[in-house]
Amino acid sequence: MKIMKSQISDLKEILELQYLSYQSEAEIYDDSIQPLKQTLQEFSEEYHNQIIIKAELNDRIVGSVRAFENNGTCSVGKLIVHPNYQNNGIGTYLMNEIENYFPTCNRFELFTGHKSKRNLYLYNKLGYRVIKSVVVNENLTLIYLEKYHKEEVMITRPDQNEYLLLAKKYVDLVPDGNIINILRKQKEDNISFLSKLTEEEAMFRYAQDKWTIKTVIGHIADVERLWSYRLLRIARSDVRELPGYDRDIFAEMSSCDHLPLTKVLDDYCAVRNSSISLVDNLTKEAITRVGNFNDHVLSARAIIYIIVGHETHHLNIIKSKYLNQLNN
Repeated sequence: MKIMKSQISDLKEILELQYLSYQSEAEIYDDSIQPLKQTLQEFSEEYHNQIIIKAELNDRIVGSVRAFENNGTCSVGKLIVHPNYQNNGIGTYLMNEIENYFPTCNRFELFTGHKSKRNLYLYNKLGYRVIKSVVVNENLTLIYLEKYHKEEVMITRPDQNEYLLLAKKYVDLVPDGNIINILRKQKEDNISFLSKLTEEEAMFRYAQDKWTIKTVIGHIADVERLWSYRLLRIARSDVRELPGYDRDIFAEMSSCDHLPLTKVLDDYCAVRNSSISLVDNLTKEAITRVGNFNDHVLSARAIIYIIVGHETHHLNIIKSKYLNQLNN
């Protein structure tokens, strides 16, 4: 499953999903509720004033949520999941992702109907608390809930003594800025770029002894898994020596070349989403903790930069070597 920012071309499909998802709400409240009345033109006019997130499975949008910010408060609305895919955690993933898009917001607010027990349970589980209720009519009372954002932990660029010299080429590729936002944007940009490849293009190798593009994507995901594990160990104060791995054996044993590109990208997204969740929940003490890797000091924050830089390194190779030959 891929969770990412929606494009304007997605609006028609999201609106159709909205109509389908709110049918059960309309039955509960015996009312033609606003989400069932919204037109595509109205939705399109809203597009540029809010962030709209989608959950995609097998090239089909199965969930969405949207939000906008006003005076430090993020208003979240229209969390929808296809009826056939409910109770699989998609709503939780969407809510966590939309909140991550508003790191400067101190407060989040949303509302739902008083009989929508599933929604109320989810929002309560995610830390939202009831602040007021508004009677709309005899059948519908809106329950408003709020949640305050945890203190943001600033993750600054690591010093050179916090990682091996071999990793410097990766760290140097990472731009300045909020590293969690960089992780998120990198995922979106690369999915947008790589998903345009055909199956034939994804199986291309620019030399006989080089990996296919699919295997490169799989390598990026596998390496991120490994570095995230190392990050977890260090963040949890496990000071034992961190093991290495053999990238060529990993690539040889990978099944990426036998999978459709969509499955390879789904796996990449799952790994990156897990990394974002891990990093976003680290304390400021955990960020600067250090471990031992190849007889050298390695810090938690250095690993985050290595993950981003390693992916940038391989995407640059895909663009400069693979696609250059494909386009000639």
